[in-house]
Amino acid sequence: MEDWQREVIKTNLPQLVQYTLLNSTLMATMISRGILNDWDIWTLDAEKHVGKKHIEFYSIIQTRIGAYDALMTAMKATAQTACLSILKVGYERKTQNLI
Repeated sequence: MEDWQREVIKTNLPQLVQYTLLNSTLMATMISRGILNDWDIWTLDAEKHVGKKHIEFYSIIQTRIGAYDALMTAMKATAQTACLSILKVGYERKTQNLI
């Protein structure tokens, strides 16, 4: 993940944690795109506190190349429009050289 993408996630983490639904479709998309692996899934499944699970999810993906685009795809596939909107705004700001 690029620095500007990490910054978008860090800046918007409270909203992303609140609105993200880590369902099987989202996870499958992230696995199929090579963003998450078996160890990551085990780590996330082991965390029982929902908020901490979401924070761990975002911590993991910030270390992966191509994760931002994969996350946008997964959010679109799962109709998580609030999260998708946050990510799109970050992308648009980058393309306009605002970040």
